[in-house]
Amino acid sequence: MPAELAKLRAEPARFRDHVLLVDKAREATLAFYRAQIVALTAQPRLEYAQAQAKLNELKQLLPDSSAVQTMAQSLSKNASVELRADGASRSGGAASGADQGPGR
Repeated sequence: MPAELAKLRAEPARFRDHVLLVDKAREATLAFYRAQIVALTAQPRLEYAQAQAKLNELKQLLPDSSAVQTMAQSLSKNASVELRADGASRSGGAASGADQGPGR
C-alpha cells in the first residue's frame, strides 16, 4: 500500500480525487492510515508527533473527509489525555519524593 499511495500522491489532485471517490480505494486508504496511527500511539510507543505527520499525509489525500476529521479529533484528544497523565505522574512522583529510577 505505501508504494501505491506514493504514486497516488504524485498524481495531479484531480486524478487523486477521482480515484479516492471509489469507496473501496477510500476505505483502504483510511484503514491503512488508521492502522499506522493506532500503532504509533499505542503503549509503549506513544509517538503522537509521528502519528500527526501520518494524519497530515491523509489530510492531503482526503481533505474534506469527515472520517479524517474524526480521526484528527480523536488523536488530539488522546494526545491531550496522555500529556495530562504523564504530567500528573511526573509531578506526583516529584512531589512525593519517590525514586523514579535511573534517568528520571
